[in-house]
Amino acid sequence: MLADGLLDEVFTNLITNSAKYTQGHVVPIEIRIDEVSAHSKNKGYLKVSVSDHGRGIPDSMKRRAFKRYQDSKNGSGLGLSIVHALVVERYHGRIRTVDRVTNDYTQGVTVEIWLPKV
Repeated sequence: MLADGLLDEVFTNLITNSAKYTQGHVVPIEIRIDEVSAHSKNKGYLKVSVSDHGRGIPDSMKRRAFKRYQDSKNGSGLGLSIVHALVVERYHGRIRTVDRVTNDYTQGVTVEIWLPKV
């Protein structure tokens, strides 16, 4: 995939958020990597999914989660906007959030990142 040293920032931020928004001393985080074939001329993507068991993101906030300075009780509101900028603008990938457990955001969130294969 096409990336550089700043890719560490993406995963550091996602894992830090998982720990920050999960109650308790144990923070279960699942990381999965899948190859996704392309429907166009590119060579496909590596999809990295980072899932946690935290408080999740309500549907009404999923689209805004990557905007700078969102109302955040525990953080600066910059973290996911930086992740978005790196993944989408720098690496020409895609990013989205989904419920870890379908239709129950309170069971945690999965952040899916598609990075173009080269």
